Amino acid sequence: VVDIGGAAARNSRGSSSKVATATRKRQKNYKSPPSNSSNRRIIAANKYEAVKVGQLLALNSGFVNGCCLGGGILKGHNQAVAAVTGAHTTAALSLAKKNSNNLPFFFSQLCILLAYSGGSALYGILQPNPQLFEWDASLGYGFFLAAGLLAMSSFLANNSNSSSSIAHSHYYYCYAMLATMACGLHNGMTSVHSGNLVRSAHMSGMTSDVGSFVGQALRGNKQNMEKLRIFLRLVLCFFLGAVLSVFATSTSFFGSHSLLLAAGLDSLLGVLFFVCLYA
Repeated sequence: VVDIGGAAARNSRGSSSKVATATRKRQKNYKSPPSNSSNRRIIAANKYEAVKVGQLLALNSGFVNGCCLGGGILKGHNQAVAAVTGAHTTAALSLAKKNSNNLPFFFSQLCILLAYSGGSALYGILQPNPQLFEWDASLGYGFFLAAGLLAMSSFLANNSNSSSSIAHSHYYYCYAMLATMACGLHNGMTSVHSGNLVRSAHMSGMTSDVGSFVGQALRGNKQNMEKLRIFLRLVLCFFLGAVLSVFATSTSFFGSHSLLLAAGLDSLLGVLFFVCLYA
């Protein structure tokens, strides 16, 4: 007679013991991620709240880019600061021409690229462990940091307008880099908390996605229609910001000080965020 039930029970107990031993080993070796504080305040946002914040930052980035690219801040100087695709190409072209006269322009475009990436890196320093749709004080600090960068950019731009030609070029590079860094910071703040759903300055990627989603919808696949609506709103806000920049820079009241308007919007968002965080 073979005791099948007893053998099965012993095998089951043996397997359970092995699983428990392996689990204890994993728990022993596991190190929990560092916690900032047990009293850490957060705002558990949802997707639609993240989109609203992204729309405001897209509006602001479009405004900053319009001010700098349209030449309204420094007459005769047109530099895109929210979209760096062109900077990649112009830097490569100026380097490939092997003309020493093109080297200053090459380095200026290289600085723009580094500044944009550096702006995103600043938010990575402020928030090294971002959570999806979860905001803490680091987001508020990001708003104020972007405001400070834009205020310094405006200050340097106005000094450049009243300086000699040599000092003018140095001020110009610094002013453009600070504005670019602020736009990179904007984009980093929105993308890391939304899983790259919301981006405030990277319009080329979203424009491509809009075309893809429209093509899919024409063939009956409408599963990305919500993303399509979100991306269209972000693109339109960026576009509207550029339109507003023309009116701001063409008035005698704001003129070359127009970047202070963008700094003011970032500051307002920072204040409102902390009011909501600690309310």
